[in-house]
Amino acid sequence: MSKSGRGVVEEYWRRLESGDVPGAMGLMAQDVTYRMTGKTPVSGTYHGMAEVNERLLAPVFSRIQGLSLVPDEFIGEGDRVVVLAHGSAKTASGEDYVNEYAFVYGVEGGKIVSVAEYLDTVEVETKMFGKKII
Repeated sequence: MSKSGRGVVEEYWRRLESGDVPGAMGLMAQDVTYRMTGKTPVSGTYHGMAEVNERLLAPVFSRIQGLSLVPDEFIGEGDRVVVLAHGSAKTASGEDYVNEYAFVYGVEGGKIVSVAEYLDTVEVETKMFGKKII
């Protein structure tokens, strides 16, 4: 019997927290749709793990290090699960990056098939990309 959607998402976060990033990414469908909200340089909708890695994860992780994401709450059953989380890291320039998140996951066949990420985009713009907001 396959895990419930919530079970898949909880396992994804367990793997992330334990440092098993490849194992966590293995729970995502190869044709995943990942949407990062906002108007930041990395905001947009990405199709497939190759595009997620190239256009979202690589630019983000070139600007921050030591990202720690902690789930605060899992909400939902079935094929739609919301995770409220918080995270922190150091930017390439040594600043503290601190953010709060809401992730909405779609799960089918034991794999994460969609992700929508909501976060404080001002923190992304100012800390990761060095933009000044007046």
